[in-house]
Amino acid sequence: MLEKLLDKHAKNFVTNERQDGKLEGIHYHENGSIYVTDAHKLLVFHDAHQEEAHTVHYKTGKQMDIKYPEVARLLDSDYQDSLTIQMKDINSYIDLIKVATNIDLVGDLILKDGQFKLEIKYTNESFNLLIGETKSEFKVCLNILYFYHMLHFFKDAKVDEIIFSWSHPMRPLSFRSGNYEILVVPVRRY
Repeated sequence: MLEKLLDKHAKNFVTNERQDGKLEGIHYHENGSIYVTDAHKLLVFHDAHQEEAHTVHYKTGKQMDIKYPEVARLLDSDYQDSLTIQMKDINSYIDLIKVATNIDLVGDLILKDGQFKLEIKYTNESFNLLIGETKSEFKVCLNILYFYHMLHFFKDAKVDEIIFSWSHPMRPLSFRSGNYEILVVPVRRY
């Protein structure tokens, strides 16, 4: 299952825009986790291997002789609040979220008045999706394509629920289920 998920989803969490190629790798960390990042989002498989630390190219699988960015420190954040998302409630909307990226790539996750919703607006077009209910209040701007990739990954991982955790609108958001975790960096709007 792990290899299938990596084969299918690693491409959505790497970038080939850097000259040094560091962010084209799947990193097997000495702590047993596997990391895949493009510096805006991070896919983590916790307790996934018992190998020596190494990095392989996401497409070719060839060993990469690079110093992988130290991403483990990002996972130790103290989150102020969390919310459980039931996959059965959102699975049928995942493809709609992908289509909504045609409206705008940037949208808001809003927790207010007891509701948790995704909102995308651009000129005369908008997309709103009620995701669940909450007692918390929080608003964060994020890349909707990243949100789609996160949900699509968890759908393919066949999880029942995702724990969404946050602390501040400028700190990475955590989406976790079991040994899988995805961090997404919010978008700054000026």
